[in-house]
Amino acid sequence: MSVSVPPYALFCVAEVPVKELNKWLEENEIQEQGISELHVVSSPSLDNALKDEPQFGAGTKYPISSVPALPFIGKSAEECATSLKNAPKEIGLDRNHFVVADDQSVKDGSVALYKRGDMHMKGDELSTVRVIASRAADLFSGMDYGTWEETLQHWQDLQQRNGKKYME
Repeated sequence: MSVSVPPYALFCVAEVPVKELNKWLEENEIQEQGISELHVVSSPSLDNALKDEPQFGAGTKYPISSVPALPFIGKSAEECATSLKNAPKEIGLDRNHFVVADDQSVKDGSVALYKRGDMHMKGDELSTVRVIASRAADLFSGMDYGTWEETLQHWQDLQQRNGKKYME
């Protein structure tokens, strides 16, 4: 299997039903392989990315039969970013881009996409935009190096023009 980018960590900071998780995993599937571009984080140290998906570049296999342990319930995006930054070097997850499912996600199917660092992935500041969960991996994967700020501004302009809370 070849995947061009590591999967994106999906931090659930709210209780998410297994039906929703499976839907989001399927909608972010890698070329009909039954593997998502999202990795459901189920370990505080993120070492489950090694144990569950030992092949670099593999996200969570779905369908999952039950909601895994969700150690980030009630945590902030900053705490998620710090955990990702401090995770074992061997994990095959994107270190600078991640997804957060929160209370709003359960209500409307949107998730928050986060980027850590500046245009050169330096620093720890976070920028974010809400999108429907089905677009999460596509939007990250479709960006060229150094275009997050430009893309973020474009998404925000579209959201404002269309009167939407998040991108569809």
